[in-house]
Amino acid sequence: MNARQTPFLIITIALFLGFISPRWLSDGMFCDGLVYAVIANNLAHGLGSFWDLFYAPGLGSHFQGHPPLAFGLESLFFRLLGDSLLVERFYSFFTYLVTAYVVVRIWKQVAGRQYFSFFWLPLFMWFAVPLTIWGISNNMLENTMMMFTSLAILFGLKSYRGNRYVNTLLSGVMIFLAVLTKGPVGLFPFAFPFWVFVFTREVSFKRFASDLSLLLGAFVLAFLLMLVLFPESIDTLTAYFNSQIAGSFYTVQTVNNRAYILGRLLSELIPVYVAILLVAVLARKTKWYDGSNRWVYIFLLTGFSGVFPIMVSLKQSGFYILPAFPILAVAVALFVLPGVRFLTDKINIRSRGFIIFKYGAVVLLAMALVLNLVFLNKTGRDEVLLSDVHQIVKEVPAGSTMYVGPGFSTDWLLFGYFWRYGKIDLDTVTPQTHRYILTKKGHSDTLLSAFKKDSIGLNLFDLYEKKEQ
Repeated sequence: MNARQTPFLIITIALFLGFISPRWLSDGMFCDGLVYAVIANNLAHGLGSFWDLFYAPGLGSHFQGHPPLAFGLESLFFRLLGDSLLVERFYSFFTYLVTAYVVVRIWKQVAGRQYFSFFWLPLFMWFAVPLTIWGISNNMLENTMMMFTSLAILFGLKSYRGNRYVNTLLSGVMIFLAVLTKGPVGLFPFAFPFWVFVFTREVSFKRFASDLSLLLGAFVLAFLLMLVLFPESIDTLTAYFNSQIAGSFYTVQTVNNRAYILGRLLSELIPVYVAILLVAVLARKTKWYDGSNRWVYIFLLTGFSGVFPIMVSLKQSGFYILPAFPILAVAVALFVLPGVRFLTDKINIRSRGFIIFKYGAVVLLAMALVLNLVFLNKTGRDEVLLSDVHQIVKEVPAGSTMYVGPGFSTDWLLFGYFWRYGKIDLDTVTPQTHRYILTKKGHSDTLLSAFKKDSIGLNLFDLYEKKEQ
């Protein structure tokens, strides 16, 4: 590592750790991430199976909302590390760590040995995206898919450097694993060889067609092998397709405009625009950008290929584009590399200012680490709700079922918190058969005459226990 670049790498890591600290190790999670953690934890405990995922009894015994790979991988962490609420956080960190390593390997391939020491630059551009920081704290399936899509592009890139057939086959397998994680959105690395063909004169159409055929063949072969070796996968993936893919075109709508995802992409990149502007201002005395580097356009358009297809559906969420950001970060880093190189080359590593800067970077890293410890086990979201859940879990034995009424039948967050924290199920149909009833604060019902109110002092709910006969 170049001594001139080391402080910038340390600062990049420090900023990342500092930005994630308020939410990464704290209690509370976005509903989708909570659901995924519960399913993975259930799988680790033998509840459900890889091809028949299980969420909570009160919501039915089958979960068919997504393919199973991410849940299977995360369940391994629960098997190894236990049931701590930090396990899903460590799993997300692992996926980011792998992706960061892949980004560095991609950078080495396209920037060359001469500029390898600037590998902190694509990492900085990736970490500057707010959604990147949000994703690691919320256990998104995109975190896992991001590993595989990035690996697919790395192997695709390596196929132009050597071991063409092996690397192309590996790239196809990685795309298959991405699809087995989050469905068709994982297909976008197929665009990579096309953009290489468009912008690289050395790649003939014959080579492009051959590589694309081999890539597609590897993907299809992996898919067929799965169907043959695991025939139960057919029912699982068919149910997923019918409920999620087909539904996203005909019945499910989360946005009013198909261009929503494009607007979200552009807004998430605002910190990157600021970084580019800063380089442009500071390095204005030189040509601070490299518009002739073909890899800038290849990675830029490959990243966009992970965004634009989402526009065909009105079922969109910002986090769908998380896997595109590492690829876009490489493009931006290559674009501003001349300016950043110009600025860092001017540094006198023996000067007092640089020495202060170097030790300041270390101090910043130490502060970021301390911040993560400060926020450890604090409540990052759903504070009032979680306060009630934690108190109820202390009163209601694990394995119990509480009646909550039909008004909670679609409250996946409430089901998730009770099942994740206390293995307590919720029933919305048959109150007479249960020892406990949970109602909204102040709710009155003639049914409650057979129950006594618990005096634990909840914020949102009242807990009732059946009277002794």
